[in-house]
Amino acid sequence: MEGERRYKAIIFDLYGTLVNNFSLKEYKKMLTEMSDVLGIDKAFFIDEWLETFEMRVLGKLRGPEENIKYILEKAGKLVNEKLIEKAANIRYGFDNNSLKPRKNYINILKRLAEMGYILGLISDCSYETIKAWKNSQLSRIFINPIFSAEVGLKKPDIRIYQIACEKLKVEPSQCIYVGDGGSYELTGAANAGMMPIRIQVREEINNDTYRIDDDGIECRVINDIYELLDLSFLK
Repeated sequence: MEGERRYKAIIFDLYGTLVNNFSLKEYKKMLTEMSDVLGIDKAFFIDEWLETFEMRVLGKLRGPEENIKYILEKAGKLVNEKLIEKAANIRYGFDNNSLKPRKNYINILKRLAEMGYILGLISDCSYETIKAWKNSQLSRIFINPIFSAEVGLKKPDIRIYQIACEKLKVEPSQCIYVGDGGSYELTGAANAGMMPIRIQVREEINNDTYRIDDDGIECRVINDIYELLDLSFLK
Protein backbone atom coordinates (compact mmCIF):
# COMPACT_ATOMS: atom_id res chain seq x y z
CA MET A 1 0.00 0.00 0.00
CA GLU A 2 1.46 3.31 -1.10
CA GLY A 3 1.68 6.53 0.91
CA GLU A 4 0.41 7.26 4.38
CA ARG A 5 -2.18 4.77 5.52
CA ARG A 6 -5.25 6.18 7.21
CA TYR A 7 -5.75 3.11 9.39
CA LYS A 8 -2.78 1.48 11.07
CA ALA A 9 -4.47 -1.10 13.29
CA ILE A 10 -7.34 -3.55 13.00
CA ILE A 11 -8.83 -4.61 16.32
CA PHE A 12 -11.01 -7.70 16.36
CA ASP A 13 -13.71 -9.10 18.58
CA LEU A 14 -13.33 -12.83 19.33
CA TYR A 15 -16.63 -14.73 19.53
CA GLY A 16 -18.78 -14.32 16.45
CA THR A 17 -15.86 -12.67 14.65
CA LEU A 18 -12.74 -14.83 14.60
CA VAL A 19 -14.44 -17.94 16.01
CA ASN A 20 -18.06 -19.01 15.85
CA ASN A 21 -20.53 -17.80 18.43
CA PHE A 22 -21.89 -20.36 20.86
CA SER A 23 -24.97 -22.24 19.74
CA LEU A 24 -27.54 -21.59 22.47
CA LYS A 25 -28.68 -25.19 22.19
CA GLU A 26 -25.16 -26.54 22.66
CA TYR A 27 -24.45 -24.02 25.43
CA LYS A 28 -27.51 -25.14 27.40
CA LYS A 29 -26.58 -28.77 26.76
CA MET A 30 -23.19 -28.09 28.35
CA LEU A 31 -24.84 -26.41 31.36
CA THR A 32 -27.25 -29.34 31.70
CA GLU A 33 -24.31 -31.75 31.85
CA MET A 34 -22.77 -29.60 34.58
CA SER A 35 -26.02 -29.50 36.58
CA ASP A 36 -26.38 -33.29 36.31
CA VAL A 37 -22.89 -33.77 37.75
CA LEU A 38 -23.68 -31.39 40.62
CA GLY A 39 -27.10 -32.88 41.30
CA ILE A 40 -28.80 -29.47 41.09
CA ASP A 41 -32.03 -28.49 39.34
CA LYS A 42 -31.23 -27.94 35.66
CA ALA A 43 -33.50 -24.94 35.07
CA PHE A 44 -32.24 -23.18 38.20
CA PHE A 45 -28.60 -23.79 37.32
CA ILE A 46 -28.96 -22.58 33.73
CA ASP A 47 -30.84 -19.43 34.75
CA GLU A 48 -28.33 -18.58 37.46
CA TRP A 49 -25.35 -19.26 35.18
CA LEU A 50 -26.72 -16.93 32.52
CA GLU A 51 -27.40 -14.30 35.18
CA THR A 52 -23.74 -14.32 36.23
CA PHE A 53 -22.50 -13.32 32.77
CA GLU A 54 -21.43 -9.85 33.84
CA MET A 55 -19.71 -11.14 36.99
CA ARG A 56 -17.73 -13.61 34.87
CA VAL A 57 -16.63 -11.20 32.17
CA LEU A 58 -15.63 -8.55 34.71
CA GLY A 59 -13.45 -11.06 36.53
CA LYS A 60 -15.54 -11.07 39.71
CA LEU A 61 -15.88 -14.85 39.41
CA ARG A 62 -12.45 -16.21 38.61
CA GLY A 63 -13.25 -19.37 36.73
CA PRO A 64 -16.04 -21.95 36.60
CA GLU A 65 -15.17 -23.31 40.04
CA GLU A 66 -16.02 -19.97 41.68
CA ASN A 67 -19.08 -19.61 39.44
CA ILE A 68 -20.35 -23.04 40.48
CA LYS A 69 -19.78 -22.36 44.17
CA TYR A 70 -21.60 -19.03 43.88
CA ILE A 71 -24.66 -20.77 42.39
CA LEU A 72 -24.55 -23.61 44.90
CA GLU A 73 -24.53 -21.10 47.77
CA LYS A 74 -27.61 -19.42 46.33
CA ALA A 75 -29.29 -22.82 46.14
CA GLY A 76 -28.24 -23.68 49.69
CA LYS A 77 -26.63 -26.86 48.41
CA LEU A 78 -23.39 -28.49 49.51
CA VAL A 79 -21.34 -30.36 46.90
CA ASN A 80 -17.89 -31.85 47.35
CA GLU A 81 -14.84 -30.42 45.59
CA LYS A 82 -14.42 -33.42 43.29
CA LEU A 83 -17.86 -32.89 41.76
CA ILE A 84 -17.20 -29.16 41.38
CA GLU A 85 -13.93 -29.95 39.61
CA LYS A 86 -15.68 -32.46 37.34
CA ALA A 87 -18.39 -29.96 36.42
CA ALA A 88 -15.80 -27.21 35.86
CA ASN A 89 -13.87 -29.46 33.48
CA ILE A 90 -16.99 -29.78 31.32
CA ARG A 91 -16.98 -26.01 30.99
CA TYR A 92 -13.23 -25.90 30.25
CA GLY A 93 -13.68 -28.52 27.54
CA PHE A 94 -16.47 -26.51 25.95
CA ASP A 95 -14.27 -23.41 25.75
CA ASN A 96 -11.32 -25.33 24.35
CA ASN A 97 -13.52 -26.60 21.52
CA SER A 98 -14.99 -23.14 20.93
CA LEU A 99 -11.70 -21.36 20.22
CA LYS A 100 -11.21 -22.79 16.76
CA PRO A 101 -10.61 -20.05 14.18
CA ARG A 102 -12.95 -19.92 11.23
CA LYS A 103 -11.68 -21.55 8.04
CA ASN A 104 -8.63 -19.84 6.54
CA TYR A 105 -8.78 -16.97 9.08
CA ILE A 106 -5.27 -17.61 10.39
CA ASN A 107 -3.86 -17.18 6.88
CA ILE A 108 -5.86 -13.99 6.33
CA LEU A 109 -4.71 -12.53 9.66
CA LYS A 110 -1.11 -13.30 8.73
CA ARG A 111 -1.57 -11.54 5.39
CA LEU A 112 -3.00 -8.47 7.14
CA ALA A 113 0.04 -8.42 9.43
CA GLU A 114 2.38 -8.77 6.44
CA MET A 115 0.62 -5.77 4.86
CA GLY A 116 1.72 -3.76 7.86
CA TYR A 117 -1.46 -3.64 9.92
CA ILE A 118 -1.11 -3.90 13.69
CA LEU A 119 -3.55 -6.54 14.89
CA GLY A 120 -5.39 -6.25 18.19
CA LEU A 121 -8.13 -8.10 20.02
CA ILE A 122 -10.73 -7.13 22.61
CA SER A 123 -12.95 -9.83 24.05
CA ASP A 124 -15.67 -9.82 26.69
CA CYS A 125 -14.85 -13.19 28.20
CA SER A 126 -14.39 -15.12 31.41
CA TYR A 127 -11.31 -16.82 32.82
CA GLU A 128 -12.24 -20.06 31.06
CA THR A 129 -11.62 -18.41 27.70
CA ILE A 130 -8.34 -16.86 28.88
CA LYS A 131 -7.13 -20.30 29.95
CA ALA A 132 -8.20 -21.88 26.64
CA TRP A 133 -6.63 -19.01 24.69
CA LYS A 134 -3.12 -20.15 25.55
CA ASN A 135 -3.59 -23.27 23.42
CA SER A 136 -5.37 -21.52 20.57
CA GLN A 137 -3.76 -20.82 17.19
CA LEU A 138 -4.95 -17.25 17.59
CA SER A 139 -2.65 -16.68 20.56
CA ARG A 140 0.30 -16.76 18.14
CA ILE A 141 -1.19 -13.92 16.08
CA PHE A 142 -2.26 -11.43 18.75
CA ILE A 143 0.53 -10.23 21.02
CA ASN A 144 -1.46 -7.96 23.34
CA PRO A 145 -5.04 -9.27 23.56
CA ILE A 146 -7.38 -7.43 25.92
CA PHE A 147 -9.65 -9.68 27.96
CA SER A 148 -12.42 -8.09 29.99
CA ALA A 149 -11.96 -10.44 32.95
CA GLU A 150 -8.34 -9.32 33.25
CA VAL A 151 -8.90 -5.56 33.00
CA GLY A 152 -12.21 -5.46 34.90
CA LEU A 153 -13.97 -3.60 32.07
CA LYS A 154 -16.26 -4.76 29.30
CA LYS A 155 -17.57 -3.39 26.03
CA PRO A 156 -18.96 -0.86 25.25
CA ASP A 157 -16.99 0.97 27.99
CA ILE A 158 -14.71 3.39 26.11
CA ARG A 159 -11.88 2.63 28.52
CA ILE A 160 -11.41 -0.92 27.25
CA TYR A 161 -10.82 0.41 23.71
CA GLN A 162 -8.41 2.99 25.08
CA ILE A 163 -6.44 0.28 26.85
CA ALA A 164 -6.15 -1.62 23.57
CA CYS A 165 -4.86 1.49 21.81
CA GLU A 166 -2.28 2.08 24.52
CA LYS A 167 -1.06 -1.51 24.20
CA LEU A 168 -0.83 -1.24 20.42
CA LYS A 169 0.64 2.29 20.53
CA VAL A 170 -1.93 3.76 18.14
CA GLU A 171 -4.62 6.42 18.31
CA PRO A 172 -8.31 5.40 18.18
CA SER A 173 -8.73 7.32 14.90
CA GLN A 174 -6.09 5.01 13.38
CA CYS A 175 -8.08 1.88 14.27
CA ILE A 176 -10.70 -0.22 12.56
CA TYR A 177 -12.79 -2.30 14.93
CA VAL A 178 -14.34 -5.50 13.56
CA GLY A 179 -17.04 -7.34 15.49
CA ASP A 180 -20.38 -9.10 15.14
CA GLY A 181 -22.11 -6.44 17.28
CA GLY A 182 -22.63 -8.25 20.57
CA SER A 183 -22.43 -6.21 23.79
CA TYR A 184 -22.94 -2.97 21.83
CA GLU A 185 -19.28 -3.26 20.89
CA LEU A 186 -19.58 -1.39 17.60
CA THR A 187 -21.25 1.58 19.27
CA GLY A 188 -18.51 1.54 21.88
CA ALA A 189 -15.82 1.46 19.20
CA ALA A 190 -17.40 4.40 17.37
CA ASN A 191 -17.71 6.38 20.61
CA ALA A 192 -14.04 5.69 21.28
CA GLY A 193 -13.15 7.21 17.88
CA MET A 194 -12.62 4.00 15.87
CA MET A 195 -14.10 2.96 12.53
CA PRO A 196 -16.60 0.15 13.30
CA ILE A 197 -17.20 -2.67 10.81
CA ARG A 198 -19.80 -5.35 11.44
CA ILE A 199 -19.00 -8.91 10.41
CA GLN A 200 -22.11 -10.86 9.57
CA VAL A 201 -21.30 -14.44 8.71
CA ARG A 202 -24.09 -15.87 6.60
CA GLU A 203 -24.11 -19.20 8.43
CA GLU A 204 -24.99 -17.46 11.72
CA ILE A 205 -27.78 -15.17 10.51
CA ASN A 206 -30.69 -17.55 11.09
CA ASN A 207 -29.32 -20.01 13.63
CA ASP A 208 -29.57 -20.10 17.44
CA THR A 209 -26.47 -17.99 18.03
CA TYR A 210 -25.97 -16.95 21.66
CA ARG A 211 -25.29 -13.22 21.48
CA ILE A 212 -25.52 -10.70 24.34
CA ASP A 213 -27.06 -7.23 23.68
CA ASP A 214 -26.92 -7.15 19.89
CA ASP A 215 -25.73 -3.81 18.51
CA GLY A 216 -28.06 -1.90 16.19
CA ILE A 217 -25.58 0.71 14.97
CA GLU A 218 -25.49 1.39 11.24
CA CYS A 219 -22.04 0.78 9.81
CA ARG A 220 -20.29 -1.04 7.01
CA VAL A 221 -20.97 -4.79 6.91
CA ILE A 222 -18.65 -7.56 5.72
CA ASN A 223 -19.30 -11.29 5.51
CA ASP A 224 -15.71 -12.48 5.85
CA ILE A 225 -12.48 -10.93 7.10
CA TYR A 226 -11.05 -11.66 3.65
CA GLU A 227 -12.74 -8.40 2.64
CA LEU A 228 -10.31 -6.52 4.91
CA LEU A 229 -7.45 -7.27 2.53
CA ASP A 230 -8.71 -4.40 0.39
CA LEU A 231 -9.76 -1.45 2.54
CA SER A 232 -9.92 0.99 -0.36
CA PHE A 233 -13.66 1.30 0.26
CA LEU A 234 -12.85 3.24 3.47
CA LYS A 235 -10.79 5.94 1.75
